[in-house]
Amino acid sequence: MENKKLLILVVVLSLIVAMGIGFGIGRIVTIRRASRIFAHFTREQMLRPEIEEYRAVMEPLIQEKQKLVELLCMAIEREDSLFAYRVAGEIAEVQNEMLMHTVQHLLRTGGHLPPEVRRDFIGFMLRGRPKQNRRLR
Repeated sequence: MENKKLLILVVVLSLIVAMGIGFGIGRIVTIRRASRIFAHFTREQMLRPEIEEYRAVMEPLIQEKQKLVELLCMAIEREDSLFAYRVAGEIAEVQNEMLMHTVQHLLRTGGHLPPEVRRDFIGFMLRGRPKQNRRLR
C-alpha cells in the first residue's frame, strides 16, 4: 500500500514536470517561429521609404557619436577631466536623440509588434536584413 502511494506520487510529479518542460519548449519554439516568419516577410511588408528615411536620420547621428567618442578618448589621454565630462554629456545627448528617433519610428511603423519581434525590427532598421535569415529567401 505504501509503495503504491509512493509510485502514484512519483508518476504524478513526473507528469507535472514533463508538462512544464513541454510548455516551456513549446513557448520557445513558437516565439522563434514567429520571429523567423516576421523576418522572412519583413522586406515585403514594410515600406522601404520609411526604412530609408529612418536610416538617413540615424546615419548623421551615428557619425556624430563616433566623432564624440574619439574626442572623449583624446580627452582621457590628455587627462582633461572637465573636457571629458562635457564630451560625455554630449554623447549622452546624441544617444538620447537616437533613442527618441527610434521610438518615434517604432510608434509609426511597428507599434503593434510584440516585444520579441520589435527587437529584431530595430536591428533590421539599423543594419538591414539580419544575416541569420538570409537562408529563408
